[in-house]
Amino acid sequence: MVMLSSQSGLILSENYLPEFTYVNLGELLAKALKDEDLSGRFLPMKAWDALKSIMADNTIDGTLAVSNFNILFEPALKINLNAFLKEAMTGRQLILKLEHPVAGDWHYYPFPEDHTYYLDLTGINSTTC
Repeated sequence: MVMLSSQSGLILSENYLPEFTYVNLGELLAKALKDEDLSGRFLPMKAWDALKSIMADNTIDGTLAVSNFNILFEPALKINLNAFLKEAMTGRQLILKLEHPVAGDWHYYPFPEDHTYYLDLTGINSTTC
């Protein structure tokens, strides 16, 4: 069992933690944007609004557990990943189910063979398990 504090923070795990219900962020965001023009100039704003709604609707007892979040690396969405983490950790614990381990430089590469896309975790209050 993972002990959560009452403060906001980030938990990174390569395994599903059985005591939490995970939201499939990729699936929910794709559904929210299914009718949008992927080249439209308002897509990033609509994606951000959908993300905030998904986060609010799926926070349970102060915790948001997320799987399949690699959609956030989609260039057309122009998601600022640090802004996403800040928003997602405001007033809640955020659990990210990782597909791969965090690299020794505290970067998460969703596609390990391609270091073009990454999430910089340096300076973020996080725990790995």
